[in-house]
Amino acid sequence: MIHALSQLRRDIEQGITDDNVQDMPARFSDPDIVQPFQTAVIDALTVVAHAGVEHGRQTVEREIMGIKTLEFGVWDLANTAAAEWAISFGRNLTGMMLRLTSERIQIAVSQYILTRGQTIGQLINVIRNGYHYSPERARAIAVTEVTRAYARGNVEAWRASGIIREKQVRTNNDEKVCPICGGKSNRVYALDDPDGDPPFHTKCRCWIVPKVV
Repeated sequence: MIHALSQLRRDIEQGITDDNVQDMPARFSDPDIVQPFQTAVIDALTVVAHAGVEHGRQTVEREIMGIKTLEFGVWDLANTAAAEWAISFGRNLTGMMLRLTSERIQIAVSQYILTRGQTIGQLINVIRNGYHYSPERARAIAVTEVTRAYARGNVEAWRASGIIREKQVRTNNDEKVCPICGGKSNRVYALDDPDGDPPFHTKCRCWIVPKVV
């Protein structure tokens, strides 16, 4: 996902000059730029969600049932559901990211055109070094969405098993745990209750485990 954001930045900046700088925000709706970015994000979410399914499968078969007894097709259904989620969520996520970044770029470009107090190279550096393209933002998005996709994969596996009805939130018991996560620690939720699915905030470190009723 970090690589996808870096590639998006390069595609948006490519060939920008004083003559076409006003067109930069419009590139965020150019299919030749948007589609590869969206595909890369969806692919990354799918890989992580499938890893979550695999972990959920192992939890059910090895730790709860003790032996591998469920038909393989059960896990095929879980992987399919996880992939469908990744496509739907990935489209929404990239749409939001593109819209917010485009709005911020529009402000920077408008100021540049009105004041002409910078060179085009300085404008590109301001945009490149701003929060919307920063490594900090990229890492925050990556950590947050990896947590979300992994949790979703686990839930899909537990649902497919037919024996898990609830999930329990776990947190890292250290000084970094925030009041939001601390308040959810060890709470039990219905399997399909989204209030029990991490992340609960940006860069959340919580995870979920199946609760056997």
